[in-house]
Amino acid sequence: MGKPMTAAEQHIALSSAVHLLGIGLPELWLEYFAMGGNLELFDLEAYIYAIATLPPMDRAVLEQVIWELDPAIFDLAFNAPEAF
Repeated sequence: MGKPMTAAEQHIALSSAVHLLGIGLPELWLEYFAMGGNLELFDLEAYIYAIATLPPMDRAVLEQVIWELDPAIFDLAFNAPEAF
């Protein structure tokens, strides 16, 4: 792994992964909430569409959710920039 991602890079990776997964936001929120996330669906949707930011802890929970749903898409979204 390279250097840690900035919040902006992490947002691009997370929103890209969500779109690649093809998961609905209510289902994503339910997975996020079940894993310990405490934001509302509205907040998560605003983050995915770049209207708002999330605290680092909530971004970490969302990363974990995406990894658990599909590790291949997680790797593609989070490690693809390193290949270039």
